[in-house]
Amino acid sequence: MKKIVLIIILLIIISGAGVFYLSSNNLSLNSFGESKETGGELAKQGKLSYQEVRNIALKSSCIETGNLTENYQYNDFTRTWWIDLDAGKAGCSPACVIKEDDRSAEVNWRCTGAIAEEGEKKEATASAPLLGILDGLKIKSGIAFSDVQKVSFKWMIEGTKTDKEINTNDLEVVGQGYTASEVSGDKKKLIGSYFEENGFKIDVYNIGAGTIGSSTGYQKGPLVCLETAVLSGIGKEGSRAIPTITDKNDIEIKCGILEVNT
Repeated sequence: MKKIVLIIILLIIISGAGVFYLSSNNLSLNSFGESKETGGELAKQGKLSYQEVRNIALKSSCIETGNLTENYQYNDFTRTWWIDLDAGKAGCSPACVIKEDDRSAEVNWRCTGAIAEEGEKKEATASAPLLGILDGLKIKSGIAFSDVQKVSFKWMIEGTKTDKEINTNDLEVVGQGYTASEVSGDKKKLIGSYFEENGFKIDVYNIGAGTIGSSTGYQKGPLVCLETAVLSGIGKEGSRAIPTITDKNDIEIKCGILEVNT
């Protein structure tokens, strides 16, 4: 009889401890026994919840630009949250960008540089992943890249095959990009490392090399980026065949989204 009483007491203690753990960690159990945060939106991508991020935005200068909408996304490249703002400005699709690392917030206008119709506004919104990649590369590498600009570039894809050769087709890709001058060899290596660490693969159809420069294409699903490097000191007019700076490169990065299945 005493053993039964002791077992019942132990069960009560264990049950109480379990309830205390759940309540102290702000967790509840749903009907399937899975733990989830109590409250509204679940935002498991980052270390901050969506509600925490929204509160940071509400206390920032972002609200001076416009009201926060319910449209948001998390960028794991830069560990930033992007909440769309309801603010009218021709050619722009502004968002409040919140950085998880320091909990700061600022407005990114995402402007196309032209008076936009509805289609151009969608284009500005679609550029958010590209801006995330480029911002992440700038932060991780420490390279002094220029401001992001709208760019276009050729991207080679596999075409028809024969027994003797594989033909390629080139696509015109429109996206975002920037440049940097006199980048050291060590810094240049960080570019490839950044893309590889973030799930990009080198595309064999978009690799080239010459005596004064090279190009490397990286792809992750529909996202493609092309890195072009030329030895610093080569004249733009092409009059100098020998570079004046042999240990540094002028770099150009262009990123876009393929509109075909690859």
